[in-house]
Amino acid sequence: AVVVSGRLISSQNVPARMALWESAFDMILVAPVWGHGYNTFATIFPAFRPADYWLRGIELTVGHAHNEILESIVELGIVGLLLLLWCAASFFRSVHRAIVNEGASAQGNLLIGLTAGIAGMLVHSLLDVGLRWPAVAVPFWLSVGLASVVSARAGGHHLARGVREVLLPLKSIAPGFRWISAAAGVVVVGYVAVQGARQVMADRMLMIGTQASSADDWSASAAAYEDALAYEPNHVGALYKLGAARIKNGEPARALKVLGRLEELSPGYAEVDRNTGLAHIQLGNIPMAVRRYETAA
Repeated sequence: AVVVSGRLISSQNVPARMALWESAFDMILVAPVWGHGYNTFATIFPAFRPADYWLRGIELTVGHAHNEILESIVELGIVGLLLLLWCAASFFRSVHRAIVNEGASAQGNLLIGLTAGIAGMLVHSLLDVGLRWPAVAVPFWLSVGLASVVSARAGGHHLARGVREVLLPLKSIAPGFRWISAAAGVVVVGYVAVQGARQVMADRMLMIGTQASSADDWSASAAAYEDALAYEPNHVGALYKLGAARIKNGEPARALKVLGRLEELSPGYAEVDRNTGLAHIQLGNIPMAVRRYETAA
């Protein structure tokens, strides 16, 4: 509660988060059922952000909505949100049943502790993006996995038997279609897992690049941002930071290529126009620099 209230009442966080959530609602109205697609929030945000975003303390490149429910609806639509809520409800119902069966035993107390930690991280995710960072995501999913195994055993059901019960409705489906459904499920789960891993690695390289830029090591910083883009080619934040690093490293031509790609992907960032102007100054193209500064203003 202290963490959540601290995030909410901070004078810097309130205007920024309110602007993000207002934009998220506008995104939802455009594609409410199926959403805009997985991991697209950062790309589509510029088209929906308020005109005074830079006055509200919003970062120059926004990667997430800072509210997992809103971001889930934006990217996956109401259909995706309902599926996520069904999974969460199934998990907590299973854990609750096991806690009731176990009472004050060691397994029951372990489940209570795990569930409290999981619930706390979920509440915090209503105001932040912690579940998308390894420092929070790893213990969260480890807790979910451990609680699932303990609750399955505490409820008298072996984990494999529980999986069979979930898949039982497939028995009523024609064999051919059943195999197709199972294969499609494996493909979807594998795709989401790979995309999630790529996102985590991209964020890790961004952190390395930020550390290098703090030490004014712009070559190492640019290399780290390039590695981040290898994992997520359309990562808006990585593109912006790479362009800035190229300028700091005295590589204006390479910076213009990166900033041009960013401008095509997510147009309308005043800071991108400013950095593009800086690159033109380094190249000696003053008239073009003036035009870009005028656009930024």
